[in-house]
Amino acid sequence: MMFNKDDANVVNTRTWIKLNEDTKAEANRKLFLDTYGGAFDRGDEGYRWKEKVVQHIEPKIFKIPSSEPVEEKSGKFIVTFPNGKEEVVSKMTEFCREHNLNKSALYAIMRGERKKHKGFRIRKGD
Repeated sequence: MMFNKDDANVVNTRTWIKLNEDTKAEANRKLFLDTYGGAFDRGDEGYRWKEKVVQHIEPKIFKIPSSEPVEEKSGKFIVTFPNGKEEVVSKMTEFCREHNLNKSALYAIMRGERKKHKGFRIRKGD
């Protein structure tokens, strides 16, 4: 079967009739799409062919679950130094930089997975 893709949307042309009013119109539309691609939309004057179909895909945002607690702005932590001195810390990142510590290791202590990190202990303050 021969289709003229330029006539697909021109009413009463041979191709338009095959795609809209023929008894095998549905099968003809499928064959047309297999040949030329695109998509058909149902309109007032029959099916209209769109040559290029742009699919809009919503981006999916995945939240990666973390086993580490989220550091709160008003949260306080009590750090015990290797010499036994205790200090209240509100900014964990800055404290770790100052003392050359690994923040995830300190969170592991709070979760109970570790006892110490470089001699330091930590617990959540009130």
